[in-house]
Amino acid sequence: MKTTPPIIGARFAVGLGVLLLAGFTAMAVLTTRDRISRTTLEEIEVPPTGVGEPAGIPRPVDYEQAPILMHKGEPLYWGGIDKEDDSIMLHAGFDDSGQIRLYRRFKKNELREALYAKVAPKEYLKFSSYARSPKPGE
Repeated sequence: MKTTPPIIGARFAVGLGVLLLAGFTAMAVLTTRDRISRTTLEEIEVPPTGVGEPAGIPRPVDYEQAPILMHKGEPLYWGGIDKEDDSIMLHAGFDDSGQIRLYRRFKKNELREALYAKVAPKEYLKFSSYARSPKPGE
């Protein structure tokens, strides 16, 4: 009976094959897990801005002395119309009725405390926490 000589490195080849198979299996499991949880892994949080938002409040005809809105129980008065780019106006909440979206201005890495409501594209009604004195002649 004739015996074949042992193959040199057969043990090493089998070990390497098992190791590669285990590595590819682990990679397949991890890529499948990544694909399934992609929406949570790649979530990007961008603060909502005024871009594309509809006007939330009609433009006041003229100077107002009565409170226009209530926010956290405090009255908000007319403070003027500001022309601001929609992309720098960050959503800051809603008025007490939950109907009108309020914004704060973020410019040059500074978030302003004043509240605004959108009246038209790139136009915002600035609110004041106090009523202005009447115009002369009123």
